[in-house]
Amino acid sequence: MTFLQGARPQDTIEFSVEALQDGRRLSSRHVYGVQGTGLVLSANASFQVAQSEPGDPHRLPQQMPAPEDLPTLAELAARYPLDSEAVQLRFSARPVLDIRPIHPHDHFERPADRRDIAYWVRLNQPLAAEGCLHHAALAYLSDCWLNASLAPGQGMLDLWQNHYVSNLNHTLWFHSLEIDVNEWLLFVNDAVRSLSGRGLTMTHIYQRDGRLVASMAQDLLISPRDA
Repeated sequence: MTFLQGARPQDTIEFSVEALQDGRRLSSRHVYGVQGTGLVLSANASFQVAQSEPGDPHRLPQQMPAPEDLPTLAELAARYPLDSEAVQLRFSARPVLDIRPIHPHDHFERPADRRDIAYWVRLNQPLAAEGCLHHAALAYLSDCWLNASLAPGQGMLDLWQNHYVSNLNHTLWFHSLEIDVNEWLLFVNDAVRSLSGRGLTMTHIYQRDGRLVASMAQDLLISPRDA
């Protein structure tokens, strides 16, 4: 998915779908998203016939703290009142997602000194198991948090207050037919800051039992607001 210009979340986006390929094993579609008279996004989606033997799934190589042992975003906002604005952007009085960052001090107490971060995510309200609804929900929550190592200088707070942040390209691969966003999902993210304010993040998404269910890549633009 390529984001071409900013969209207004309170207004309708009209999607149109163009068939590109219909083969025996693979099919492809191109999706356009229009708001008003402007094209706001362009996306390619590919589908494959499921195989009878999916193979041995990749698993999480190391143990991570359980989500129940980690602070909520509301608790982090109370713990770091000066930085709470950066957290407030990710929750409200009726939050959709429950996000539990691992090593939150790397976001708030100092500029991140590591490229890799991890965080748990799940829906706050249960979602029915209907068709590919949980895969669509995972696509929504895949863009819920940002690697603080991409924030120059002062970390997450400086990022939200003094920089323009835009997700330019977002690619998501599903590795499983069975995904449950009602349960905790672990995101393990590695980021590389590159030229001209661009950053590339690669993320693996695991179930609680350690099985890999999805991967994603993000091309982010992070630029000072006065630039």
